[in-house]
Amino acid sequence: MRIKDLEGKEWEYGECLSCAINSKKVQPYGGIIFESKNFTVTQDFSRPINGFVVISAKRHVVTYDGLTSEERAELAELVFKTQKALKRLGVCEYFNIYVAEYKEGHFHLQILPRYKWMEDERGTIIGNLNRGFNYAKENLNTKENLKQIKTTLQNLKKEMNKL
Repeated sequence: MRIKDLEGKEWEYGECLSCAINSKKVQPYGGIIFESKNFTVTQDFSRPINGFVVISAKRHVVTYDGLTSEERAELAELVFKTQKALKRLGVCEYFNIYVAEYKEGHFHLQILPRYKWMEDERGTIIGNLNRGFNYAKENLNTKENLKQIKTTLQNLKKEMNKL
């Protein structure tokens, strides 16, 4: 299978993107932010949203209930560390945290910063997630935004290693 990264580079990754990232065959934008025993933290591969990070299981497990108790505890700590580091860096104050389970990939959790441009008339992005992702792909894939994302990722790597 193939996928394009934030800079438009195409990557061949076989059957599983997470496996390709974990084995270093595919490089997400800005590289791996943080790596623990059971998880990797990376920038979302194809959506140019500053601070939009994905925590993926290293083990080929699909569902949250397939995680061991050790993995669940480690995941909770990583969510805490990542969100705290993003707040310290001033990325934003509020986040939406999503669990994604796909039969063809690894379990992963997404931490999505809440930006004003994402809000609808009710002040929420719930229900409008795809619209927000499409907006980001169409309007935020600029050199300036990618530079900001890369700076955030570099600072996030440093911050995550402090916590």
